[in-house]
Amino acid sequence: MTFIDVGNPSKRPVSEGSTKQLINFDKHVKTARIISELQRFQIPYRIAEVSEMQEWIDAQIDRVHNSKTADVQHLYRRSLLLEPRETQPRAAPVELSTPAPVAPKESQKIDLFSWAHAFKVPTSTT
Repeated sequence: MTFIDVGNPSKRPVSEGSTKQLINFDKHVKTARIISELQRFQIPYRIAEVSEMQEWIDAQIDRVHNSKTADVQHLYRRSLLLEPRETQPRAAPVELSTPAPVAPKESQKIDLFSWAHAFKVPTSTT
């Protein structure tokens, strides 16, 4: 919508040297087309509330809010116990005279697309 609005003038001249201007209907047709596309996908949803599920969700939210373990610092410390921070090692200095990489042997090659080979149908040579 922005590109149509900014990229197209609202009015355009009748002819090259004329001072009269006409409304640029092409701009408005493009805008109307996009709006109709957006409206096409706006369908109403019929969502019914399940009272038991809503009560359970509300109870869980209240339990977390009223819990002593809901303290942010406490949760952060527990997070660090479960998954400690990793310190990034310093990068080793790059030597200018590094040897050229050696190509892996045929037995060491990894087939990244092995999943695709399972779908190939063997062709018979008769």
